Amino acid sequence: MSSIIKSKKQYEFALEKIYNLMQKDLKIGSKEANELDSLAILVEDYENRHFSEAFVDTESNDPKGTPDSVWDSRLRGNDFLINI
Repeated sequence: MSSIIKSKKQYEFALEKIYNLMQKDLKIGSKEANELDSLAILVEDYENRHFSEAFVDTESNDPKGTPDSVWDSRLRGNDFLINI
C-alpha cells in the first residue's frame, strides 16, 4: 500500500501491517522500516480526515478532547506520578 487510504478496510489492513512490522527488530533504512514509516504517515492522514471531528467540542470548536490535550492535563495534574 503506497497510496492514500480510502476505506475502513484499507485502514484496518494498514494498522495490522504496522502492528506486525513493529514486532520485528527493523534496521533503520531497511525496506520494512521504510514501509512502516510510509504506513504510519498514511494512517495518520486517514485518521485526521475521518476522526479529527470526534475530538472537537462542537459548541466552542475547541479541541479539548484531543489525545494531546488530555495528556497535557494529566501532566499538569501529576496524577500519574509516584513519589519516590
